[in-house]
Amino acid sequence: MGIMQRFRSAGKLAPRDYSIAGFDNLEAGLCTQPALTTIDQQVDTLIEATVEQLLNRIEPESITLSDTPPQQLIDALLVSRESIASPRS
Repeated sequence: MGIMQRFRSAGKLAPRDYSIAGFDNLEAGLCTQPALTTIDQQVDTLIEATVEQLLNRIEPESITLSDTPPQQLIDALLVSRESIASPRS
């Protein structure tokens, strides 16, 4: 968001002059002008899956020395907003 302000101070505007995306899908990205495109890591889903895996690991009947930690992929999501322009031809 800070870089958007610096560009604006220099007379450059997103997405006319540049495209920009953020990370973490912060609520503040909705307050920028234009609204900031961002990556949502689905932190709530990641935390829920992690806690579930930890709770499953501390159940006495499921713990063995040969157990390998379960793995789960949580996809990040692109949240498209106004700060990204369509590719130019």
